[in-house]
Amino acid sequence: MEMAITLPFVFLGFLLVAIAHAFGEEAPGQKIMFLGFGWLMGIFSIVAVINVARETGYSGIVDLGTGALYIMIPALFLWFIYIVAKTFTEMGSKIFSGLGR
Repeated sequence: MEMAITLPFVFLGFLLVAIAHAFGEEAPGQKIMFLGFGWLMGIFSIVAVINVARETGYSGIVDLGTGALYIMIPALFLWFIYIVAKTFTEMGSKIFSGLGR
């Protein structure tokens, strides 16, 4: 019953990621913002599930949630590096293409 409290946060995270993918390439800033908030909402909800499961004695859920965090946090970090690198290369190409005119 206590774990049902975190379900709205999970759905909100999925909703934010879906909204981010709806923006497309026209609004890259909004896409990055919604994707980042969606990922963070997912991580926070998994942490909440782990804490509730630890208090109630569900050891299998604690192990499963910890494993999910071990996957999600490095994936979020790599995604952030990719977005920063992509943004800088796009900015650099716009700057250098403007210099040649």
